[in-house]
Amino acid sequence: MSFFVEYGGNLTASSTLADFFSDFSDFFAQDGHEYNSWFNSEDTFPGPLQGTEYAVASELGDIEDFSFIAGAADGNELTYTLFGDLPFHTLYGSLDSLAFGADLEDWQSTGDGNFALDETHLDLSGLGLFGELSEGQDNIVHEVVWGLMGGDTTALEGVINEILDGYNLSVNSTFADLELAGLAGDVSTTGVADTSDVDFALAA
Repeated sequence: MSFFVEYGGNLTASSTLADFFSDFSDFFAQDGHEYNSWFNSEDTFPGPLQGTEYAVASELGDIEDFSFIAGAADGNELTYTLFGDLPFHTLYGSLDSLAFGADLEDWQSTGDGNFALDETHLDLSGLGLFGELSEGQDNIVHEVVWGLMGGDTTALEGVINEILDGYNLSVNSTFADLELAGLAGDVSTTGVADTSDVDFALAA
């Protein structure tokens, strides 16, 4: 699958991925920020835990309903060793998509075995990443997802910039520029998810 960006919420054609990541970091990196996370499976302690999707939901005050979903490519899975394999606490496997938004719906209630967001602010697909267990926590999948859980988008921005460099674009390019290259679309046009007037500028 080719790389593609779908944007919604208060993001417009003149917005950039860098704008979104800046707002995301402003709240996900706050001191005392807590979250819950789940795989779309019934795997339990001590692990390993695995599934085709891994969801992380914020539990910080007014944004406690904000989540992101990491998805594996078709036919692949994400695995978290926890205490079931060495090295402990390592996420590895396939990472092909990331969806950010509000009102996470549990995988057991959606009917298709996947998580869902009632409001999608940003959906990235075609990332094409794969992390090997032998690389430990230095694998790119662990670096991207673990970074996001702490409000650090550096690893993800590096991956996207590497993809966009072939189009002479970057995370600082507007969504309008990405659309001209066939790499982006508004969710209201692409139909990925319904959005409301809930703004993502949570730090404002």
